[in-house]
Amino acid sequence: MEALDQIEKKDYSDQLLQDGMMTILRYGVACYKKRCMVQMMPLPEMTID
Repeated sequence: MEALDQIEKKDYSDQLLQDGMMTILRYGVACYKKRCMVQMMPLPEMTID
């Protein structure tokens, strides 16, 4: 899904990680007329050193 690709390419989660967020879920939503598709991709587990 293009939405999830864009979230990954633009690193939208970087600021959240820097702010100390431990769990980040990425959702992509596509709507067409009365149909809707939602996909979720969790951020891989990160270790902060």
